[in-house]
Amino acid sequence: MVCCTSSDEYYKVDKKIIVDIPNAADTINGSLVAQFDSTHHLVGMESIDSFVVVISEKSDSVINILNFENGALVSSFGSVGKADNDMITPLRECQLEKKDDGTLIMRFDDFCRHRIVSYDLSASMEKNQLVYVGDKEYQIFNQSGQFNYFDYIGDEYVAFQGIALDDNLTPFCVKSSDIENKCESYPKMIEGGESQKTFIYNIMAKIKPDKSKLLLAHGNIGLFTIVDLDSWSTLGIQERDSYDFEYLSEIANADSKQFFEKIRAYYTFLNVTDDYIILSRDGKHSMHEFDRMDTYQPMICFFDWTGNLIYSFVANEQFGYFTFNANNKCLYGIGKGNRIYKYDLSKVF
Repeated sequence: MVCCTSSDEYYKVDKKIIVDIPNAADTINGSLVAQFDSTHHLVGMESIDSFVVVISEKSDSVINILNFENGALVSSFGSVGKADNDMITPLRECQLEKKDDGTLIMRFDDFCRHRIVSYDLSASMEKNQLVYVGDKEYQIFNQSGQFNYFDYIGDEYVAFQGIALDDNLTPFCVKSSDIENKCESYPKMIEGGESQKTFIYNIMAKIKPDKSKLLLAHGNIGLFTIVDLDSWSTLGIQERDSYDFEYLSEIANADSKQFFEKIRAYYTFLNVTDDYIILSRDGKHSMHEFDRMDTYQPMICFFDWTGNLIYSFVANEQFGYFTFNANNKCLYGIGKGNRIYKYDLSKVF
């Protein structure tokens, strides 16, 4: 890992480092631990404690809880509706938290009503139905913006990935009660059409479980940013072989076909623990190709929170969404045909 200096016209951080992602990586076979029937449309997964939470769009079983060891279905609940104990679909992001007393809390972003809705996951599993805890309203700084990801820190911060298409606001973190743009790593927005701009700033956001740092990972450039939520200092980690914002600026004004043939899919999904940043990486398909793929054969990269690459491997199976369980050091992925695969990394970590 080496330090790097480059233009800060489009991307500016306090420190930027370059990492080398090896072309060769371990190949690990997954074990099939669960399979959902064709009535489910699986749209995400998270892990906490000894459970894997699989999110479906099936109207009477949005939340599906699997035992993290054998994939057995522990509980299935969550009906679609408008009552407090109902879910909305499609769901955006799910965040899980374990309280000091051991209670598991599950939160979702009800974007249409600008609320983060909380459920008692422990009680929901016991009763096999959603147990509503409460919700918290948040403000949106610009109704023309686009928002894809959220995370939540107690009663203080809500983090979004957002693009305001009529000005230069880009990914940010706000206080839920007092809007405050904090992540100023993008001083100038790249010019281009609305669709090009949306893909250029396709960024995922996630907050470290201990609430100390914010991660912003780019979907179309080999780059992610770590923001310290105390000092608001920023660290940028870029792959050596990735193009940069200057290149994206050069092709942004080209015709849309040329743009989407040149821009590539890089970091396609993420998960975080207190120890690791886990990113699924493509880096080879153009967006023209990748946008039509539901699953692919990713390289999974584990970084620490200072930007060091710790380990990478390639899965033998194709999958999209994934989660890493810190208790048993296993990674789970949603593959084709609603299959859930498990990858045992306990010998590595």
